[in-house]
Parts: sequence; C-alpha cells; structure tokens
Amino acid sequence: MDEQTTVPECDKRAEVISVLSKEFPPNAILQRRGRGGMTLDYISGGTCIRHLNNVLPADWSFEIISVTQVKREVIVHGRLRVWVDGECRVHEQFGSDEFVSDKTSAGDVHKTAATDALKKCATHVGVALDLYHPDIELLCGGGESVTDSVGSKEGVGDSGVSDKPVKRESQQVDSELVQRIKDMYDMLVEKTGTDDKQSIIALVSAIIGRNINSAKQLSIDDVNTVYTNINEFVQDDADIADERTHE
Repeated sequence: MDEQTTVPECDKRAEVISVLSKEFPPNAILQRRGRGGMTLDYISGGTCIRHLNNVLPADWSFEIISVTQVKREVIVHGRLRVWVDGECRVHEQFGSDEFVSDKTSAGDVHKTAATDALKKCATHVGVALDLYHPDIELLCGGGESVTDSVGSKEGVGDSGVSDKPVKRESQQVDSELVQRIKDMYDMLVEKTGTDDKQSIIALVSAIIGRNINSAKQLSIDDVNTVYTNINEFVQDDADIADERTHE
C-alpha cells in the first residue's frame, strides 16, 4: 500500500494565506477620494466576504467587540477568527466612518465602520493587502523591503482573484510589527492629508523623540508612542472646524 504524504500544518497555513493574498482583478477594485485629494484603491465589503467564503467556507467568523463615537466619528472594534486545520487564528482591527451631516443615516455609518473593520482584519491574512498598503515600501526606504513578491502563472482563479505575483510579508520581519507600521502609516496619511514619505518620517521622528530615516528602525513601542501622542502634533479637521465655529 502506498504511503500517504502528510502536509505539515505550517505548509497548509502558508497555502491558505497564499490563496487569500492573490490580487483581485481590475473590475473588482474600486476607488475613492481620500484626504488631500488622493485616490485610494479598495474592495467592497461584499467582495471581501465572498473571497473569504470561497477560500474558507465555514472556517471564518467576524464579530463586533465594541462601538464608540468620538465627535462625528464612529469607531468599531472588530474581531476576525480564521480556522485552518482546526487551529484558530484571531485578528483584531478598528474600522471607522463619520457623520458628514445631520441627515447622515446612523445605520449606514455604523454599517460602513463595521465593514471597514472586517476588511482591515482580513488584511492580516493577506486579503487585498497590496491595495491597502501599497506605500509601505516607500516608507521603509530603499534596500531590503518588509514585503517581497511571490506568485505563479497569470490568470483568474475560481474565487475571482488573479494568480499574478503578489506582495507577501517577508519572513525576516516580525509580522505583527509590519502590520502595526502599515496601520500607523494609514492613520498618519488620513490625519495629515499627505502621503509624502519624508513628511511622514519627519512627523514620526518628532513624535518618538529621535531621528529615523526608515520604518525598519521602528519598534512596537515606537508605534504605540505615535498612536498615544499623535493628537498633540496633528490637529484633526473636526477640531479645526470647531475652533473656527467659535471664533
């Protein structure tokens, strides 16, 4: 009787992540205007859910942990659970949306914030990671990147995702730190309205109290310091609007 080859669990996880990370075809990618007039690529919540269902049928779940509101912004803390070979991996993220006027539907704002949290959680397992964080290599400077390219033949698979080479996290860099830096970068771009590499690095240097020239010089503690002290260095649009109202 032929011997059966057992695939190591780590290889199975890597295979699942590889499929989840494949690039979406152009017709699945949407665009929106960000701060500073930037054009941002993204996928819809429905596309994200269908992709998870196609790759992990009955092997994932999402729940809302908490919902808070700060001024006009609604913030949803979400948790994504993914099961591979009976092992559960948990990923948490925050999504947000805001009331742009008094006529804005509260239901729509909360739904959009929850969907944002789901999509950000999904990037932890590779879903649309290349869309949400295309500028992380610029922030990290030249030389060895925090991401590398892997992939195989071109084409579109059953889940509607192409088999072209995609960006994957390098095994030489701590994956949690990479994700935190990416999230921090997104937050800084949103708050400052600029994606200029040197401006972002200068701001981070000022917040953490030492000069850096690459995101590879950052630690988890540095990222936490940026989140804790960012409002002392950058004034939100809402705060500016409130000040002008009271002038």
